[in-house]
Amino acid sequence: MDLSPVRPISSEYFTSTTNYSLGLTAMALILPGICIRHGYCFALRTGQFSSFQDRYMPFAKLASLTLALAILASLAAAPALANIVQISGSGTWTGAAPVTAESSPNATWSFSLLLPNPIATNPTTQATSFAYYLNGMPVNIALASVTFFSAADGGMFDLNIANGDTITLEGVSGAGADVGSSLALVLGTYPSAIAMGDTAPIRGTGTVVISASPVPEPASLTLLGAALAGFALFFRRQARRGSA
Repeated sequence: MDLSPVRPISSEYFTSTTNYSLGLTAMALILPGICIRHGYCFALRTGQFSSFQDRYMPFAKLASLTLALAILASLAAAPALANIVQISGSGTWTGAAPVTAESSPNATWSFSLLLPNPIATNPTTQATSFAYYLNGMPVNIALASVTFFSAADGGMFDLNIANGDTITLEGVSGAGADVGSSLALVLGTYPSAIAMGDTAPIRGTGTVVISASPVPEPASLTLLGAALAGFALFFRRQARRGSA
């Protein structure tokens, strides 16, 4: 296994969130524009321009409102995405690993959780969506808190389990990176050693990844909901007009 450190992610991630926001805005511009242009050309061909004004100008107003919502939501989406990170890790316990709920000799281990960035306190109880697997099987344990350490203290972090156990992730040979003791989480990929407790001997190795969360954020869902509600209102009004 290559245990050389990998440089943390920097501005590339924030560029991707900007592209995501621009994509939302472009969709809100293009889709209503296509619909309005189609209706306008149809009205010119059939000589029903006044009918077009009655039927589709409200739609044009709705499209403008949708665009305004898209811009606001896209501006909110980038920081929302940037403020949630996923911490995950995987590796293998050695043959000398103790037999616990979280460890077993020669077994594989993996975990994942979500945290806001920055965290409010250290240790932090803000972790959500925690999952832990031993030999590929889910382990029914709850995460109580996460404690981050400075490089001088070995770096990386502890997963403090609600049953009283502690899973310690630290740097190989004690030279671990400080990935969150200052409350700001540092994105990147880090070689790691694993042990059952701060003072316990190292009993395994693996890799820890701190990355952008893939979870959909509220800003995107708000934009989608607003657009759908607007279209539903428009077609409902048109149906009432047709039946009048």
